[in-house]
Amino acid sequence: MDNILKRALKRDLKASAELVLRELDQHPKGTFIAFVDQGMDSWDVKVTLDQQKVVFSSCDCHDTKKYCIHQLALIQYLSNNRAVISQASQDKGVDIELKSALKKGSKTKKQKLTPTQELLQNMDKGVLQQWILEVFKKNKPLEQQFLLSFSSKELSYTPEMVREIAMETILSVRGKRKTLEAMKIKKVVDLLQIAIEPINAYMVSHIDSTIAYTLFCTFLDTVYDFDKSIVHHSKRLGVFVDKYIEIYALWVHQIKDPLVYKQQIEFYLSQVFVKEYRLVKEHTFILVQQLFLQGTAKQNTIFTNALIQELEKHMGQKYYFKGEFSSFLMQVCKNHKDWDKVKDFFNKQYFFSP
Repeated sequence: MDNILKRALKRDLKASAELVLRELDQHPKGTFIAFVDQGMDSWDVKVTLDQQKVVFSSCDCHDTKKYCIHQLALIQYLSNNRAVISQASQDKGVDIELKSALKKGSKTKKQKLTPTQELLQNMDKGVLQQWILEVFKKNKPLEQQFLLSFSSKELSYTPEMVREIAMETILSVRGKRKTLEAMKIKKVVDLLQIAIEPINAYMVSHIDSTIAYTLFCTFLDTVYDFDKSIVHHSKRLGVFVDKYIEIYALWVHQIKDPLVYKQQIEFYLSQVFVKEYRLVKEHTFILVQQLFLQGTAKQNTIFTNALIQELEKHMGQKYYFKGEFSSFLMQVCKNHKDWDKVKDFFNKQYFFSP
């Protein structure tokens, strides 16, 4: 412990000395857990000792330093109370003494309530509930965040619900405007990221089902419709869409069952070669490319085999793919053992540039 404290920056030690420790426990033997309060925040800190030496330490503040100020606060306390800690490490029955020592050695100054905290404590529950409901009527993203945080049951979503949530989020900023400046576009994107979070969680849990793709398409179709319906000069919407497609592809790659993964790749490829191919949305083409670009070597082998099979099914049909996409498909297939079987597909297509 001493070496850690000696190597720590003076400013970190000073900051850690101002923190408040509470509810110190030992579980299992040799591992000490406490809450460390920093202002209005509280962090869960754990330190494991072996003969007064720190062998493990963690804090849920996620500071990138090896020892954050919250860990240093607990280590300082353990160092200053060696006798009690030494006895506790030998006997599980001294948790009361640990808590007693903590109470004597730590600051117990009562936190002063902010005006908001004081008002919430004294407000009538019914009045507060009615006020929150009124706020939710005007702020759909906030309502979705509330449901995500406090709902005890799994939320399920339909395409209609997703479109409604996205539209209400957009309209909360856009109103009836036909032109939006860059800051308004940023506000739309920020709110969409909040509103889509619980829907994302639902899609991730159903990523091996077609409902995930349906909701994905519905959400992006709504964003595309909004983009086309207004005049603006911001690139933020395009960046947001591209990033969202990349993230969705990563979710697909998290499927562990090889058979299910293969079935999903076949499904996504089939969406490019549907009968009404002119209705295929741009995000589907981008997604298919991302599924390959982000895949491992093993996943890309599955992708290439599935693509060859899909091309063989459609050898007699013509597709008006963009040159970039057709070039991508060709490059994926060229090194496959069955390239000769499908190369005529590319010779007979009508390609165009955007």
